[in-house]
Amino acid sequence: MRLRHVVYFVLPLLVLFAAGEVGLRTMPNAYRIKAEGIERKAPEIETLIIGASHSLMGIRPSLLRTKAFNMAAVSETLDINEMVLQTYISHLPCLKNVVIAVDAAILFDPSLPEGDEAFRTTYYNLYMPTPRIGHWPQFAFEMASWQSTKNKLGALLSGEASAEVDSLGWYTGYRLETRDEASFADEIVKTRAMHHAQYGTKHLPANLKALQRIYDLCCEHNVMLMILTTPVIKAYTTALPQWAHDSVKHTLDCYREKPNVEVKEYAADDRFSPIDFHDPDHLNTVGASKFSQILNKELDL
Repeated sequence: MRLRHVVYFVLPLLVLFAAGEVGLRTMPNAYRIKAEGIERKAPEIETLIIGASHSLMGIRPSLLRTKAFNMAAVSETLDINEMVLQTYISHLPCLKNVVIAVDAAILFDPSLPEGDEAFRTTYYNLYMPTPRIGHWPQFAFEMASWQSTKNKLGALLSGEASAEVDSLGWYTGYRLETRDEASFADEIVKTRAMHHAQYGTKHLPANLKALQRIYDLCCEHNVMLMILTTPVIKAYTTALPQWAHDSVKHTLDCYREKPNVEVKEYAADDRFSPIDFHDPDHLNTVGASKFSQILNKELDL
């Protein structure tokens, strides 16, 4: 009798969970779009863009001279960048360049499954042909993450359930008309800068090793690695701790004299004005178009 009661209680929950999982998986998904897109474009891709959100929002493949694809993703850590590159590099016969933004927003974070946006780990396991990462079942179902479920349901209820990724992997959601002046207030800028420095240098050694492996992969496949910093507003730069600036500078300096790599810094580029930014450290679609055209000319991309 008791077993029957347990079944009657659990079965509806399982049905609800399964229905929710199916619903979430059928919603627009940037990771699936990117995986399908790079598979279609693989024979012609000459430039592959990887990294976190600064690469994703800032570099628009359609404005580059070479055939390019943007595989960067929000909060994607350097070890995941390496995993993505390892997954695809052998399948890109025309690849000449790998472009990555390396700065305070990516250099100090723990591996994705251990960080404050760990829920994104599930997206790689479900929608991309990369090796499984993280623990099962925590990162095997979207419904297993309240953050993921809340984000997608919120987007659905607001009528904004769109992946906002174009056919070349570039994020199109940071439009000029959605720019919020409040995000440029001094306290917000300081909070954002300190968020990127919250872990200190604890994870820096592991990230430097991942970056080295990315470089080694590029050398192995005779591909040029281009390490960039992307434009940010001056107040964000000022708000970062000095140790963060020193760590980024030291990292970039270590690669300046190496073969098969080019380092270019644009964080303090005065060609960008506040109107080019969606928030203190991300370009909007106007700024991304400007930045991509600069890369086109200055790095022959």
